[in-house]
Amino acid sequence: MKLPKIGLLVLLVLLAACSTGGGGTLVPTLPAGTLSTATAPPVAASSPTAVPTSLPLPGKVLLVAPPEAGTDLAESARAALADLSGAAKLVLETRPSLLPEEVRPEFKIIVLLQNPPNLPALLAAAPQAQFAVLGNIELEAKGNLSVIRQREEVRSFLGGYIITLVAPDWRSLGLVPAAPAQLQDAFINGGRYWCGRCIPLYPPVVSFPLVVAQPDGTGAAGWQSALGSQQKSVLAGIYLSSGAQSPELLKTLFAQKLLLLGTQTPAAEIRSRWVATLRFDPIPALQKLWPGLLAGKGAQTAEASLSWTDVNDALFTPGKQRLAHSTLAGVLDGSIGLYSVPDK
Repeated sequence: MKLPKIGLLVLLVLLAACSTGGGGTLVPTLPAGTLSTATAPPVAASSPTAVPTSLPLPGKVLLVAPPEAGTDLAESARAALADLSGAAKLVLETRPSLLPEEVRPEFKIIVLLQNPPNLPALLAAAPQAQFAVLGNIELEAKGNLSVIRQREEVRSFLGGYIITLVAPDWRSLGLVPAAPAQLQDAFINGGRYWCGRCIPLYPPVVSFPLVVAQPDGTGAAGWQSALGSQQKSVLAGIYLSSGAQSPELLKTLFAQKLLLLGTQTPAAEIRSRWVATLRFDPIPALQKLWPGLLAGKGAQTAEASLSWTDVNDALFTPGKQRLAHSTLAGVLDGSIGLYSVPDK
């Protein structure tokens, strides 16, 4: 009997599959269309989940604004630095103080509104940062330290000039720091630049302006006590330096109906007898130094400008302000000496 061709083919395959070939191992066949493990493509191993690496912190600009610097100065400095740091893609941070151990590597520029006692330690703790400090003429710019000079002797001179200019009968007095002594000389010479010997028309006859000096840190009660010895001179106007001005002392002097000239904006209830605020403006100087600070350039210097705000035009009239502007210009260009005012 003849098998069909397809049947013969199947029979041969089955016989080959069942053959042991002399005790060989039986090799099973796979269903059609199934791949053996030997020819299956390798399965790609799954990649381990990437662990995110810590990104470097953004560079920072640090503003150190202690309460003694005054709210007005702190706010104007913060606003200016917000614009400057934003344009440079830096983050602005503000603190009232800074210790060496608080310095961080991300601090690129540090602006201090007062010269702190620990400045040398701060400079050493942050060699990667550029410092800009508001300081007096004696502070030397070097290394990573740049200085915005506030010439306090110029403000003292102008304080003497303005309060003597507006005080009736020239009866003026300044509350000025005891050190350096040049601040007292500058105040007196400022008043005398306006009126010479400044002898009043009415008794008691005293050569004005007068000055009361106290050490740094003296409180309102200490200044009031020191001022008591001068009350017999019948005062009309008082200049308060930054170390002397306080809300408590202003209230006392206001109650005595004195004209007041100071260095910080007073409370609203004082304004009727407030002549003006003599204020340093470091912002133009800081803007001038900024490109160098960004580029890592230290040892720069610039001078803060001096102007007056909170003006009471009824006391410090526009004509008197023009005189004061002219006098300030003469001091700044050197044509008016701070300590060599001749008698008139």
